[in-house]
Amino acid sequence: MNRKTIRVVAAVAQMDGRYLITQRRKTAVLPLFWEFPGGKVEPGEQDELALARELKERVGAELQIQPSGTLAHRGPAIGTQSEANA
Repeated sequence: MNRKTIRVVAAVAQMDGRYLITQRRKTAVLPLFWEFPGGKVEPGEQDELALARELKERVGAELQIQPSGTLAHRGPAIGTQSEANA
């Protein structure tokens, strides 16, 4: 079975021992779960720019993006590769 790979980015933003998390929409996959903010990387888009765009769109935040690693994850229906950023 062929699996589609979707590249996503996420932010783990911490200040004074507190972390920025967001709650998924009621209509999303895994509705109302809590997650670190982020989203899909568009074709041809750099990871850092994708994360900056997603943060601005979803939470109205402008954060300093510092790449910190890559995590590959294969879910039950799709495979994802996530860029870990802080």
